[in-house]
Amino acid sequence: MVGAVFIGDIPAAWYEVDGKIFPTDMYYQDLDGLWVDKNDNGIYDEHVGNITPEIWTSRLTLSTLNDKEAKKLKDYFNRDHLFRNGLRMLPWWRTLAYIDDDGVEWVEEARDTLSQVSTEIIIINDKNITTAKDFKSKLRDQTGYQWLYLMAHGSFDYHVFEVNNEPTGGTVYTWEYETIDPRICFYLFFTCSAARYTEQDYLAQSAVFKTSHGLLAIGCTDDMFSISFRKFFELLNEGKSVGDALNGWFQDQYAKLNPIVFHGLTIIGDPTLRPYAKDEIKIHNLSISSVSINSQNKGSLLISINVKNRGNFTEHFEIVIKCYSDKLIESKLKLEPHSQTVLNFSINKPYKILHSKGVGSVLTISLETTWEEFDLNDNVEQICLNDIAIIKSEATFSPHTTESIIIIFSIAILSSYTFFKLLSGDFLLEKIKKRWGHIKT
Repeated sequence: MVGAVFIGDIPAAWYEVDGKIFPTDMYYQDLDGLWVDKNDNGIYDEHVGNITPEIWTSRLTLSTLNDKEAKKLKDYFNRDHLFRNGLRMLPWWRTLAYIDDDGVEWVEEARDTLSQVSTEIIIINDKNITTAKDFKSKLRDQTGYQWLYLMAHGSFDYHVFEVNNEPTGGTVYTWEYETIDPRICFYLFFTCSAARYTEQDYLAQSAVFKTSHGLLAIGCTDDMFSISFRKFFELLNEGKSVGDALNGWFQDQYAKLNPIVFHGLTIIGDPTLRPYAKDEIKIHNLSISSVSINSQNKGSLLISINVKNRGNFTEHFEIVIKCYSDKLIESKLKLEPHSQTVLNFSINKPYKILHSKGVGSVLTISLETTWEEFDLNDNVEQICLNDIAIIKSEATFSPHTTESIIIIFSIAILSSYTFFKLLSGDFLLEKIKKRWGHIKT
């Protein structure tokens, strides 16, 4: 046996270090060490003998999630399956390292560590910039990242940022990961209690199970400290699974680790996942390559759009052209893998094209494609039209409109005539009754 994945409520062993009590999965990973509960209170307080782990473990614990547990598990296994088969992925070369004030001394360590798996490492570590607002803006990046490497203070349900070592940079709560839905697969949290799976909506759980791309998070069930993960990423670069790489890292680092980190470090998600090799990757990747506008004909606007399918799949998609909130064009299309096409659209009735100095319009052209799209940044193009305004034409009478009005007018006349006849009939009848009351009618 090399490892075990715990799905559901597998019991937690509890361990105490210097008055701190926390759940530890090292109890399951160390197969030949000795665990002692000296005061017999149900909490282990001593771990001796050969304490290095023989196997890895991970947890898919969702009972503390404020959501439908079974549905979230099914959603997770679905995207896990897609990732395994190369049908969904994010830029494997990109990593976001977001390092708050107390971690600035680890910037070079982080860069060297992450260079094992990434060629584009985006490091944010300026004490005046690392704030909750800026961090959330990075989470919204539409290209996405393979890894998030986060160093920030916090607890199981939030992390907080400092500005010049003062806790004034704002707070990010776990529920915001679901709201933002970041395009990130893997998380390494240097945040206290990020993986404390016994708590409601803990951070690692929200990142992995409440987002569309989350697959795995590594964090601690109690205090977390700045430590080197270079060996872990080296082993990933060699093709090891996350579980095997972390177990190898434990073997290499255990003597240097704080006892809380050693016993509290936990994997949330599928630890058998492996990094991609580039030639194994298949992606969905539509893009708008170029847009040209022809407005020489004063009454209309010709828009030419070059769309490329850079991916490996035949794409069925929708192209939408808007002028502010008005939807001018909506068309469904199909494009084969590694091909391109030029789409021509004309903007005319019921819209008017007005040419006048000082006016302008903004066109938004978007490709509505599969949710597995590799890069959303090139699926939208905005074009500013100077001295051109696009407005809706005022209602005019068409032949169909005229016919409708004639019919309605005729019905109104007939209805009035019928009502008059009925009224007249009743009136005459009363006159006859008075004059000839003895005659039965």
